[in-house]
Parts: sequence; C-alpha cells; structure tokens
Amino acid sequence: MKKKVLHNVRLRVSAGTAAPVPAIASALGPKGINLMKFCNDFNAMTKDKYPTGSVLKVLIKMFSDKTHEIIIKGFSSSHLIKEAIKLKKGSSLPGKDLVAKIQIDELRGVVKNIIGSMNTLEEEQALKTLAGTAKSMGLEVVYE
Repeated sequence: MKKKVLHNVRLRVSAGTAAPVPAIASALGPKGINLMKFCNDFNAMTKDKYPTGSVLKVLIKMFSDKTHEIIIKGFSSSHLIKEAIKLKKGSSLPGKDLVAKIQIDELRGVVKNIIGSMNTLEEEQALKTLAGTAKSMGLEVVYE
C-alpha cells in the first residue's frame, strides 16, 4: 500500500553538515518532521558521496505516518558557479551591481557537472539556463 504524502519540502542543504539551524528548522519544524532525525539521515547519506560543504538541492517528502523520505536532486547551480570562479558571494543588486565576470568556457565546465539534475539534457539549453543564473547573481557572462 502506498503512503499518502502530506508535504513536499524543498531545501538547499550543505552536504555532510546539516544541523537544526533556523533555515532548516523553520521549513521542517511546522511540518512535523523530526529535525535531528533529518539531519542525521541527511549527513549519513551525503558523508561519502559528496564533498563536505557543497550545497545540494533536496526534496523531503513527509508521509501521513510521520515518516519522511529524503531525495537528493543534485548540486545547486549557483554554488557550482561560485566555486568555478572562486566567488564568495553574488551581488545584492543583480542587474545593477556586477561583482565578477565568468567566461563561457567556465560555464561549460559547470554544465558538465550539473546537466543530469537539470530539466534539459541538451548542453546548449543548459548553458543558457546557467548563463541566466549567473546574470541573476550579478556576474557578467563573457562570450569570447
């Protein structure tokens, strides 16, 4: 018999370092998900698979019997873009304040790491999507 899904919660959590911090607690607590159980389960799932501290997109399904399922969707594209150009933080005023430049070849490298978790499998479409993400972070995409 299939369990009834009560809630779907989407989060971005650092691999291997999940803790009941306010960002996680405010999303999971009101839904009735045990925070420490989630953190322990997530850390155990990501400890050996992903680099510690890399930001992952996560879907948590809460069922009617108060159990939950953790589905890791993949790396966060903005985190991978920041890693590619060694940027600490994006712009607080995207579109007005440019914080850095990123070469199109650097974005191609990011596409190769993330294309499996995107909503397209075509490299050029994924590249356009990541270019939009980069622009929304306050980066200038250099097409040379």
